[in-house]
Amino acid sequence: GVAFASASFHYEEGADVADGGTTAGGIGAAYRFGPELTLGALLGAVTRIEDDPSVFLMPYVEWKASVYFTFRTEMRDGLGLEAMHHLDEKGVWSLLARGVFSERRFRLGEDAIRPNGVFEDSRFTVMVGGRWQPHAHLSVSLILGWDVRQQYALEDEGGRDREEFESRPGLVLGFTFTASF
Repeated sequence: GVAFASASFHYEEGADVADGGTTAGGIGAAYRFGPELTLGALLGAVTRIEDDPSVFLMPYVEWKASVYFTFRTEMRDGLGLEAMHHLDEKGVWSLLARGVFSERRFRLGEDAIRPNGVFEDSRFTVMVGGRWQPHAHLSVSLILGWDVRQQYALEDEGGRDREEFESRPGLVLGFTFTASF
């Protein structure tokens, strides 16, 4: 099983820090049906700046189709799917492809275009990259991606007056170092 709780603050300089706070929490469980298939679910909730809280059910699937291919859902940068092709039987070197939807909301400062309002960034990103995992609890990845769809929104302080606009797709370059205990 898994349980998590978090608090984070997303705000522009000059904004009230407390008004940029959000909290999240959830519980989940997974069952391993064998070495090839793990299924589970996470029930979570998150508060959002100037918006109603969101409750969600995130399914978890990890399917090892062969020694060389793995498919799974993930929540690192948002809600997404990942496919991985291992270049060797131990999975030390792998190629990966990911699709991720993410949404972030930031509290704006009192001198912003929408004083004390909210800026929202929603995007869908596709990525490809490579991973080196010399140990089960240590990995390094280099990722190149493209924000296929990116939409911004500005809201007033009460979250009522909303203006949306789209951005041009953009390039994403990422580096991750992961160590688990």
